[in-house]
Amino acid sequence: MTEATTLAAAAGSPDPAEGLRAVRALRRLLER
Repeated sequence: MTEATTLAAAAGSPDPAEGLRAVRALRRLLER
């Protein structure tokens, strides 16, 4: 899986902290 795919899956995690970390990481990827 690509990094974006992995992060997107983590964004849907039942753990809110993990989901928020994934969303922040996806935003950083988009800003590249």
